[in-house]
Amino acid sequence: MFLHKSWSKQFFLQIFIGQVIGTSVGTHIFINFGWRAGAALSMGFYAWGIFLLLIRGPHCKRYTWLGYEGGLEARKKVVAERQRLEEEKEKETASSFPLSGGKDAVSVTMTRISEKTENGISV
Repeated sequence: MFLHKSWSKQFFLQIFIGQVIGTSVGTHIFINFGWRAGAALSMGFYAWGIFLLLIRGPHCKRYTWLGYEGGLEARKKVVAERQRLEEEKEKETASSFPLSGGKDAVSVTMTRISEKTENGISV
């Protein structure tokens, strides 16, 4: 709950600062250069917002700000299916490992050592 409140406060503060700056800059541009320059400035702000949305990318995890982790696919179902197939492939690779149960050599060796000794004394 606290995280949500702090995010909300930050969001509203940024909105307020953006409105103040936008109002002063927009008024200055309109008075000195006319309505066409003011409209161009507004379109520039829209383009900047879209650019910021696009650099984040679709299907990013919660704390990722930039990047395209999940690929460029617009449908989440396709991304979920791709992740499921990758997980199955990893499980197949782990289970086909030549040692018992997909374990690595160190864990198998340590298991054998712990089976042979109890409190440091060979059984």
